[in-house]
Amino acid sequence: GADKSKHASVPAMNVCMNCHLTVKVTSPWIQQLTKAYENGTAIEWKKVHLLPDFVRFSHQPHVDKGVACQECHGAVEEMDVVSQHSDLSMGWCVNCHRKPENNAPINCSTCHY
Repeated sequence: GADKSKHASVPAMNVCMNCHLTVKVTSPWIQQLTKAYENGTAIEWKKVHLLPDFVRFSHQPHVDKGVACQECHGAVEEMDVVSQHSDLSMGWCVNCHRKPENNAPINCSTCHY
């Protein structure tokens, strides 16, 4: 959902199962999802990428500029268990914004309320 809203999100289970009811995957994670779907139970998703409450962040300007998800999050599509790839600290973000090719704002109000 990062390309359509301010925040990325995990799709509803029925969205995943639109394919996985037909496309059977031997991954234990997909098997767990399928079992929960068949039993009508919810999956407890755990947030991996955490930012402080005083940081305002939207994926939208990054998506609009063509920043690949992997630049910040690593190769999530290859991870068995998603983990935080970059530290997402203020310094890490500002260093990226300062790159001349990014032409990104570096004023405080870009990220802070």
